[in-house]
Amino acid sequence: MNKFTGLEYLKIAIANAYGLDKELWKTRIKWTENHIDNLEDMVSTADSPMQYTKAVTALRDTQANKPTGYIMGLDACASGYQIMGCLTGCRATLQRTNVINTGNREDLYTFINDKMIKNTGITYDRKEVKKTIMTTAYGSIKQPEALYGRKTSELEMFWNVMDYEVTGAMQLMEIIQGLWNSDATEYQWTLPDGHIVVMQVTDTMEHKIEVDELDHATFTHTATIVKAKKKGLALTANVVHSIDAWIVREMVRRCTKKNVQLAPIHDAFYASPNDMQVVRETYRNILAELSSLNIMQTILNELGGQHIQYKKFEQNLHKDIMNSDYALS
Repeated sequence: MNKFTGLEYLKIAIANAYGLDKELWKTRIKWTENHIDNLEDMVSTADSPMQYTKAVTALRDTQANKPTGYIMGLDACASGYQIMGCLTGCRATLQRTNVINTGNREDLYTFINDKMIKNTGITYDRKEVKKTIMTTAYGSIKQPEALYGRKTSELEMFWNVMDYEVTGAMQLMEIIQGLWNSDATEYQWTLPDGHIVVMQVTDTMEHKIEVDELDHATFTHTATIVKAKKKGLALTANVVHSIDAWIVREMVRRCTKKNVQLAPIHDAFYASPNDMQVVRETYRNILAELSSLNIMQTILNELGGQHIQYKKFEQNLHKDIMNSDYALS
């Protein structure tokens, strides 16, 4: 893993806010250094003008030896897929999400979009593709159909690309969804820190109510109740999100022990640029540990109520993960 000083992380933050967050670290630092004398003139062309201005102001204060109190954030690259790659030991999924180095700063959404454009000849909007890919791992069928159409060759190509490029994630989704019990009103599973997740199955019911005192006017009352459902798509999403929450708890706990103040927002982690090296290393360490555990064996057994044998694609990926450089970027 590349190591940087607090000043270098501040330069990275400026480049990120400008719109270069998918470039290599050295490219981002170099960009800021190349524009060091006229950074203020480029606010109007920045992707995030407010964040850009804050970062540039912090740099100027730093140059003047003034304390800044500035915090910067780095985001996980497709955190859901990162987690699913670690759970399944799928090298391909981890490479596409920067958990295992490829020599590039990977972007899963652009990568899949480029594959689709190459194979279909049709240009797709990246934002729509990102939305589709994010929800696909959690069992969504509507989002892919909304973008690529129903029963189209484009939709079939999308499923083929996903199965090939993020094999472990797609397989895990199918396995977990296959454990849906049409008679169950509740599922629970245990996380590595002993936290027990309880997921109630809910459905909506509508009741037509007539009010005699209002000349028999009627209205419909909709209520959410705990009720078994024949089909459901929430199981995979909740399992992955629960592990995401465990990662956040571990990040806060471990950073606090190292006297690093951390402000997490889902899969984005904010801290002083002086502490960002610790934040990156801590996140990498947690993903490496996650990949070395067979958490899915326990979770699948709890969900299915029976012994389910689960074998990962690869068993020793934690060694490669410890060399990752862009898991947080």
